[in-house]
Amino acid sequence: MIAFIVAILDIFASEFFWKAMGEMRHEAYILAETPYLNLFWYFVYAIIIISAISYYIASKDKSESIGVGVVSFLFIKSGLTDVLYFCLQAKPIPESMPWLINTSAGVVSKHILNLSTVNPLGLLLNMIIMVGLSIYITKYLFEKW
Repeated sequence: MIAFIVAILDIFASEFFWKAMGEMRHEAYILAETPYLNLFWYFVYAIIIISAISYYIASKDKSESIGVGVVSFLFIKSGLTDVLYFCLQAKPIPESMPWLINTSAGVVSKHILNLSTVNPLGLLLNMIIMVGLSIYITKYLFEKW
C-alpha cells in the first residue's frame, strides 16, 4: 500500500515540477535531480517510519509494527514503485533503466544477469527476491515474537 501511495505521489510531484519548468525542463532536471531525489527519499522513509509507529500505537504489537516498517522498506526498494509509476500512467516499462543501477535491482542485473543496466527482467527478478525476503521476515517475526 505504501508503494502505491509513493508511486502516485511521485507521479504528481514530478509532473507538477517538470510541467512548471516548461522550456527549461532539461536544465532544471540536471540541476534538481539530486536534491529532488534526496527530498523524495527522505519523504518516503518518513512515511514508512510514521506508518510503523502508527501501527504500533494502534495495535501495541511490536513484531507486526517492525514487520510493517521492514516489509514496506523492502517493497519500496524492490522496484515496485517504478513498475507502478509506469503502469498507473499506462506507459510501457523501458528496456533500459540506468537510474536504477545503484539500487538492489542494479545488483541483481549486474551480478545475476550480467547486464550493464537494469531491464524489466532484472526489475522483476529483484521484486521476486524482495517479496520472498519479505515473506521470510514476516514469518520469522510472527514465530519469534
